[in-house]
Amino acid sequence: PDNLVKELLAKSSDYDQHTLSLQVNEKTWILPPGQEINGRVPDEHSQIKRDRAGQLLMYFFEKDDLCTCVAKNAYYAFRLEKKKRSDKWVIAKIYRNLLSQETKDFLETYFGIKEKGSEVGTRYPGPYELFNLSVVSIMKDPGFRVTKKSQVVRDNRNLWRIDFVCTIAEDVKSRHTWHYPSGSLIVDPQRYFALHAFEANIAWPGRLVQSVALGTQEIHETKNGVPYAKSAIIQLKNNQKGERIDLNVHRQWTIEDREPSWEEFTLSAFGFPEPPGVPE
Repeated sequence: PDNLVKELLAKSSDYDQHTLSLQVNEKTWILPPGQEINGRVPDEHSQIKRDRAGQLLMYFFEKDDLCTCVAKNAYYAFRLEKKKRSDKWVIAKIYRNLLSQETKDFLETYFGIKEKGSEVGTRYPGPYELFNLSVVSIMKDPGFRVTKKSQVVRDNRNLWRIDFVCTIAEDVKSRHTWHYPSGSLIVDPQRYFALHAFEANIAWPGRLVQSVALGTQEIHETKNGVPYAKSAIIQLKNNQKGERIDLNVHRQWTIEDREPSWEEFTLSAFGFPEPPGVPE
């Protein structure tokens, strides 16, 4: 079991190196059972754009009460905001000095860049997403343990089922995080352990609500043979008395494998003038 976890984490790290030029558009709908998307506006919408080197980065996220867009190019970085989707973007901040501490803090907060020379930044997290956590993140938890591995066949592919438990110290900090105490994962060992399905128990932040999650993913491949999730459905049901939860989370991804132009990471791409001194 320990070797299995090490192998999966190594494969996911290897996978990361093939995602540096992926442009990602993700939409999420949260609906009661029986309701379909049918042209509905997504509850959440996000985009990731980047170049392979991580010198050009953009992250966009919107839902009804939160709309933010942040970007970085070779000359400056910026943050746009709006209060609701129908509003126009406004400039919240322009960071002209990319070496200032203020800009470094901004880059670490939004893109995970901690120091110059480590410009990897925001990127597609891979076909490993559960609900609010990923397979990779739960396997890195010190309390994660594989209890059984077995083979299953789905869509004419030989997959692995991984049953697991994950203990966690019940301190104040942990009670404010998502946690998966137990479950099973269906992964494809021939395609970077891409997640095809899962069933798991979830403890919500605060530990007052616990749910059962059943998820399936449709796995496609880019033109270069890199697997990614095209769509996913996660069924959430509570397994205890109290607040009733019965929801379906629908996700759709559009993936482009390309090297974007730097103009896509500028203020002018959003209809604003460029800062003085920036070459056109």
